[in-house]
Amino acid sequence: MKQIKSSLIPIKTLPTGDSLSIKTFKLKGDQEGPQVYIQANVHGAEIQGNAVIYELLNFFINHKFIGELIFVPCANPMGLNNKAGTFTQGRFNPVTGDNWNRNYTDLLTLPKEKINFDLSSFAKKFRESSLDTIKKEFKAELEKAYTAYWDNICQEKGPNENNFLNITLQKLASTSDIVIDLHTGPKATRYLYAAEFEKESAKNFLTPFFLVIPNKFAGAMDEACFMPWLHLEAALKDLGREVSLGFESYTLELGSEETISSKEAKADAARIIHYLNTMGLNIENPPQIDQPEQNFCLLKNLKTYYSPYAGLVEYLKTPGSTFKKGEPLAKVLNFREVNESKDMEKAWKNIFALDSGYIITHSTTGVIHEGHEIFQVMTNSENP
Repeated sequence: MKQIKSSLIPIKTLPTGDSLSIKTFKLKGDQEGPQVYIQANVHGAEIQGNAVIYELLNFFINHKFIGELIFVPCANPMGLNNKAGTFTQGRFNPVTGDNWNRNYTDLLTLPKEKINFDLSSFAKKFRESSLDTIKKEFKAELEKAYTAYWDNICQEKGPNENNFLNITLQKLASTSDIVIDLHTGPKATRYLYAAEFEKESAKNFLTPFFLVIPNKFAGAMDEACFMPWLHLEAALKDLGREVSLGFESYTLELGSEETISSKEAKADAARIIHYLNTMGLNIENPPQIDQPEQNFCLLKNLKTYYSPYAGLVEYLKTPGSTFKKGEPLAKVLNFREVNESKDMEKAWKNIFALDSGYIITHSTTGVIHEGHEIFQVMTNSENP
């Protein structure tokens, strides 16, 4: 049985003088190999990833593998502790209103004096080096650059409400070859966000749905992790060396928020283990898992439905189910529509599908305003 090395990292001091911390777990394999970073629960209500990390820890301490694993469950204690009644209001920072997963930093787009790193000079220095040397040296520089950036923020204006957590998590992941950020939807199926350059490898997660996002930065953790590597590849290409450095990062969605399932966590963990095994971890006795039917679409074809009506909603389709154009997806009850003629049917209004596709998520609430986000649906999907 392997030994788990854990550490506490303070990430916020409270007015009482107490502090909030995140706990990291590290497992070393039987020999050197890929380093994997997996975090969960950046959004407070999205808790299933913590059960998956438990299952992964439980598996890997008892099985041989190569490389190193870093796990960060409950990665955002501010979000996890942020309750309103019985509901966890942990998607947005309650002080700033910022989405916790949209405040990461595309590090290498910052002025070099802010991060004490010059990408162009690095690319020139290591242009002829082996890929292993480039990756090793670049990871070391990234880790130092995050430290320099944080120090410069504190010297100039002090940290804001989101910066310390986001930069801490990025720095923890900076020495890795693979980053997996575990999330859930509101009421949702299981699906994966994969950048265009990762499309083929992403299939090995064996998730039924995946969304192909541009190779660009839009504020999320997966993008913040892969962008430095894409910047480096572009810098090397400008110097005449076209290479793939093999870094991958993903956002993996594990069903619905505010719920946790040990049974489903075992299946979720098995899919991650399958992917990691294809990435060279040489895992001993990986669990067997069936190949599902897979569907993918470009992010632009993930459509959001906003309710044209206010009232009380009954969802007629569940996440993961298919639908046809013109089919009712939900119906909304509003008694103001019932008049003196006693035409009770007027109390109900249907929301119809505009195209054929799959339900990916729907809202958690049965009480909706006009304009409320009610469904996210995958259209123009393809089998890989």
